[in-house]
Amino acid sequence: MIGDFNEITGNHEKRGGRRRPESSFLPFRTMLENCGMLDFSYKGNSFTWVGKRRSGKVKCKLDRAVANEEWHTIFTHSVVEFLQLWGSDHRPVLVRIQSRLRRTRKNFHFDKRWIGKPGFKEAVLSGWGRFDDVPIRDFHQRVSSCRKKISSWKKRNPTNSAIMIE
Repeated sequence: MIGDFNEITGNHEKRGGRRRPESSFLPFRTMLENCGMLDFSYKGNSFTWVGKRRSGKVKCKLDRAVANEEWHTIFTHSVVEFLQLWGSDHRPVLVRIQSRLRRTRKNFHFDKRWIGKPGFKEAVLSGWGRFDDVPIRDFHQRVSSCRKKISSWKKRNPTNSAIMIE
């Protein structure tokens, strides 16, 4: 379940305003416990609601993402992110539901120290292909192929710093 529950589990989920008695949190905590609901871990500012009262600004964690243990077991790599306040007194909640870790492609950075290393030139030549006139539509494909070949070469030939770390 994802959304505005309009309730908090304790004073630790609130900044500003009057402190509430602990007993006032029991119904919400009991409901979450009886339903077997567990909070997802999250990124961002967990104070998802901001309001003004006579006593000043109040911030609370009114919005959340919860699920039962089975859901957490199946979707182990789900990520909840509380985004920036924008056009509302509530932060948008972004949830990426994932059963496995998504691999993100790392940015490729050329290192001039590779020049002259054994096998580097061959990796570039293999990735680029023949050195004829390169139509513009093939240029991106050739650069991408070079990146892949150089990355493979780099994995087979660790740098001194990588060897020293081990």
